Amino acid sequence: MDARVGDESSEQYGARQYSLRSSRIAVSTAFGLHGMMLAAVLSSLPAIRADLGATDALLAMIIGIVSALAAVGSILSEKVAARRGSAGALTAGIGMQVIGGLLIISNWGLPSFLFAVAVYGLGIGGVDAGGNMQAVALQRRYGTVILASFFAAWSGGAIVGALIVSAGEALLSGNTALGAVELTSYRVNIGVAIAILLIVGLAASRWFLRGFQEPLAGTAGASGPAEFDPGVGAVSWRPVVLVGIAMSLFYAVDFGLSNWSPLLLHDALAASASTAALGVAVYQIAGFITRMFADRLVRRFGDVAVLRTMASIATFGMILTISAHSVLAALVGLGLVGLGVSVTAPMCFSAIAHEAHGTQLDVMVARLNLFNYGGTIVGGVVIGSVLAATSVRVSFFIPLLACAALVLMASAFAGTRRAVVG
Repeated sequence: MDARVGDESSEQYGARQYSLRSSRIAVSTAFGLHGMMLAAVLSSLPAIRADLGATDALLAMIIGIVSALAAVGSILSEKVAARRGSAGALTAGIGMQVIGGLLIISNWGLPSFLFAVAVYGLGIGGVDAGGNMQAVALQRRYGTVILASFFAAWSGGAIVGALIVSAGEALLSGNTALGAVELTSYRVNIGVAIAILLIVGLAASRWFLRGFQEPLAGTAGASGPAEFDPGVGAVSWRPVVLVGIAMSLFYAVDFGLSNWSPLLLHDALAASASTAALGVAVYQIAGFITRMFADRLVRRFGDVAVLRTMASIATFGMILTISAHSVLAALVGLGLVGLGVSVTAPMCFSAIAHEAHGTQLDVMVARLNLFNYGGTIVGGVVIGSVLAATSVRVSFFIPLLACAALVLMASAFAGTRRAVVG
């Protein structure tokens, strides 16, 4: 059956029959859960820092450890996918996140916390790689651009995760009963996110896209697993590197603003702690809005025009954020950055989805996913180190340069669709 019919087509593997709509909802749910859990952990960093007596420099080091272990998790996910398919890799990644989260909230000091975030980092890499493999395979099955919708689900989940922490802090702060047993609020907040991740993740995993080689939309084999010779069409690294650079630039901006924008509002503009937290919320909500419509924009105007225009908006937003002399101006700037830069990641995965297929597609996605963590190291460690040595405004020139570089990188997407397999 032609998957262009979209959501009503169905597939059957073994005794299980399910619709592409069910798989799309399930994978979107996995993206949302991933965003929720990560936002819950990142939003809890101030409370974790206070609980552990850690410094900002130590937090930057911890972020670097998580990014490095996430890269390892992405590589391991490629191996799991080769044996169990991308559905197995995604399910394993969710399991690792649950285990890592439980270790985080049960830590008894810094050494155990470092071990916990290492396990959680492996889970991040597994879910990143497995989820993107599933999303790209589904886009191939649909025969049209749908990847941004999965990243919109991630943004929606991140908003939910931040709200869980915000509501938890409001309810638990000053609670004498909790204080009596020395139970810090972040353990409860992250615990709630873990429970949602476990229950909803297990339910969604039943509908992840199965089949070792995924049939493509509009092909003769669309009713079952497609034949694929893994030796046909050697994978070229050149287009992966070009698109991967764009991916790294995006995550340098995304992770940098997610981690450090509250400090810009608080330290440079004297905003209260609650107002400073709005920076991340405004950035994420703006990104969610863009990702809801990004697929339509790409289908209408093409990759290059959309990326160049949106990166230009993000660049202007960063200039406004850095030069802001009021909280409102900074929030508007952060919103513009979120609107502009958030299309980059789904477009990077779309760019490699047009030529590579079968097991080769999973390998390409896993390789591209590695560039994610180079950007998170820049956004978390490098920006944090420059901030500590100079000021938050100076450190934000790094994401500004990254946004400007994305404007120049847009033309690289013109030939990617033809050159992924060479």
